[in-house]
Amino acid sequence: MLGVALGVRLLALAPFAAATPVFDESYYLNVAEGIARGHGHTLGMRPEWAPGALRPPLFSFLLAGVLRVFGPSQPVLRAFQIPLSLLTVWLVFRIAARRYGTRGAGAAGLLCALSPSLVHYSHFLWAEHLAALLLTLFFFFVDRFDRGGRRRDLAAAGAALGLAALTKEVWVYFGAVAAAWLLWGARPRWRAALPGAAILLLALALTILPWTLRNQRALGRFVLVSTNQWFPIAMGNLYDPQRWLDPTPEDVRKAVIWRGQRLPRDKRAAFFKRVALDLIREQQPWWIGKKLVRTTITMYHLGSEQLRFLAKGWIQPGRLTARLLVVTDVLGHYALLVPGLLALWLVPGDRLKVLAVLAVLFLQGVHTLANAVPRFTVPLLPLYALYAGALLAGHAVRGPGRRWRLLAGAACVAAAVLLPLPRSLAFLAKLWDRVATLP
Repeated sequence: MLGVALGVRLLALAPFAAATPVFDESYYLNVAEGIARGHGHTLGMRPEWAPGALRPPLFSFLLAGVLRVFGPSQPVLRAFQIPLSLLTVWLVFRIAARRYGTRGAGAAGLLCALSPSLVHYSHFLWAEHLAALLLTLFFFFVDRFDRGGRRRDLAAAGAALGLAALTKEVWVYFGAVAAAWLLWGARPRWRAALPGAAILLLALALTILPWTLRNQRALGRFVLVSTNQWFPIAMGNLYDPQRWLDPTPEDVRKAVIWRGQRLPRDKRAAFFKRVALDLIREQQPWWIGKKLVRTTITMYHLGSEQLRFLAKGWIQPGRLTARLLVVTDVLGHYALLVPGLLALWLVPGDRLKVLAVLAVLFLQGVHTLANAVPRFTVPLLPLYALYAGALLAGHAVRGPGRRWRLLAGAACVAAAVLLPLPRSLAFLAKLWDRVATLP
């Protein structure tokens, strides 16, 4: 299985190996260059090497290590996450083997190995795949604790979640959800679970503490992980309430960003906080319902980063290769999302599955408050693979409750597929026109 996963990732790397870094990729690479040159974690704007914490640091530090060892080799930079991706596949296999046997583990591992999104994010210079690995590692240790009751596994789980937070800050807040899950699982003797919850939260806090102290020294103020907190909330709520299903006009977004960037750095967070709160206040009383629909559309439509590379002309493969990329990405998107959502309803429940469902709801809730793009769901894909593999191996509920579970799962699938469908089709139409111009 790992051999299959490696072969698929090496084949998929070919069209992207020399692709120029774009957008957030450029940020991570610029910060990594600053670290590699001895300037520390910077703002990510060459040639200005001032200290910064715009985004969490772990992915940039990993890139810096690659730069120091191999130099600025574009193919190597894009390939260095492939071993991490293989580790994700192995962890999913191990969790599934403990809970669903060899057949369930084989199905889950293959889904993880062949998922186009997991394949391609293993060579994009975004932090999503590293976050997926670390979140899977967190579930690996939680599963070990759930089966053996050893508190050292909770300490390891807390550290893994802390590393995930140093990759994507959103996961630091999932620590509270995990602690509540531990207490819920021990009811009615929930006090007996307090030491375990404290160990998990302490390990999480100690993992991010050195970076928080660094921010205090370098920036002169308290910054838990990153300074980029209110900006995505402002951008996620920046839309015309009368046309709330439409994408935000690009010129409006650029105007707000430009106004914020003209301010001194220590005042930008306050500016975007004021913009975000004003936008939310203006869109009451139906803000949360509209925003939930918008988030579902923007998180689950087909405009993946792989397809954006094609649509924007960041890579120039032949027409046949481009069409193959489009087909595999579209089919792969649904091939994991649809059975994954169904499986969360149909696979018999246990404590770990409850935590997986909480992770899905948590991420949906956070991005309902802020902005959302398809790549934000990548850390959840190994969990979908885990339970979809169990479902394919025959682990499904039986009896009278099956019907309502099936209906509920179908409703979730319909929301994730049908709500984004107009936007997905519009994107694909433009993309196909672009593909038609390739040689």
